[in-house]
Amino acid sequence: MNSIASAKDARVFVCGDGAHMAKDVHAALVDAIANHVDGMDAKQANDMLTAMTKEGRYVRDIWS
Repeated sequence: MNSIASAKDARVFVCGDGAHMAKDVHAALVDAIANHVDGMDAKQANDMLTAMTKEGRYVRDIWS
């Protein structure tokens, strides 16, 4: 992915253990976005996932 425009319609659904797996998946997504979207750092990647959550495009069905 070379630009944020490539991800504008992305949807991410995470389902699983909230005590361990969900945190690791979130961190992996932040890392992937920061490393593969030009000009984006980890904070911006996390902000992007926060915005996606508000838009219903990053949904986490997690339990402990």
